[in-house]
Order: sequence, then C-alpha cells, then structure tokens
Amino acid sequence: DVLNDWEFYNTFFEFGDFDVSRVPCEYQYNFGIIKHIMAVEMPDSTASTPPTQIIVIVMIEYGLSAAYLVENAFSEGEVYVSKRK
Repeated sequence: DVLNDWEFYNTFFEFGDFDVSRVPCEYQYNFGIIKHIMAVEMPDSTASTPPTQIIVIVMIEYGLSAAYLVENAFSEGEVYVSKRK
C-alpha cells in the first residue's frame, strides 16, 4: 500500500512475469487504486513522431495483484475512474 510510481511498477513488472489477458468479468463492480501512470511510445514506421499509449497501473485484490490498463479501456467504457470518498 505504501509504494507508488516506479517502485510499485517494478515490484510487479520488473521480471516480466505477468499475464496480458483481458480482465475477467468477475472484476465487474470491483475497484483498483491507481498507483502509476505512464506514456509509452509505440513503434510505428509510418509516423514522423511515434504515437504514445497511456498506461495506468492499478493495485487490485487488496494488494495481491496489479492490473496494466491501456487508455482504450477507459475511452471505450470498460473501466471507469471514480474519486475515492
């Protein structure tokens, strides 16, 4: 719970052992806590400036897991952002 930004990211993703499948429907109505946001340059040989993809890392399952969310998940309404009360 105390790690944020790159410390949090490296704790879960440093060694590359993660599942890149879609988040299962069982997570519907659950929440995650945003721990890190980054912009990743995507390789594209046709563009003069490489496009970027916004990635949001959230802590889920009470700190046991992390989710790696791409910006399309938000823009397509699969994931919502809510202010914590």
